[in-house]
Amino acid sequence: MTASEFVESVSTFAPSPDNFLLAGFSEDMAEELAKEYIIDSLGVSKITGNEILDLIANYDIECIEIGSVTFNKKVKETNELIIFGKLEADPLAISKKNGEIIMVDHEDLSHIMFVCAADASHFLDALLIAWQTITFFCYRNPKLRI
Repeated sequence: MTASEFVESVSTFAPSPDNFLLAGFSEDMAEELAKEYIIDSLGVSKITGNEILDLIANYDIECIEIGSVTFNKKVKETNELIIFGKLEADPLAISKKNGEIIMVDHEDLSHIMFVCAADASHFLDALLIAWQTITFFCYRNPKLRI
């Protein structure tokens, strides 16, 4: 999945503030939650050769939180990693060695805690499925809200 496909797909299942109201959220919270599904273009068209880096370079994704996954506004690089986000406190990174998406220990970036996906495209695929599932069960169907 490309960055643009990810953004387009999110718009197909994004709840409205009314969906959040039906799920029991206050008006203010419903508005804030609905904004998390709006991914604005930054007005540039940078092609990096990596879908996650394209997403960060071309879209405003700073306010997105999918489960406990967040994206950094800017990537940070080490000799072996391109750090692009977090899963709770632990950094999510692209391995420069093989392109895998990994979660590393926040206290020891050389310690790989988990291999999340074979590459950026597959990571975005999985992230989108997770976001769709969370959205459906938490917000679209208030009786099943978890």
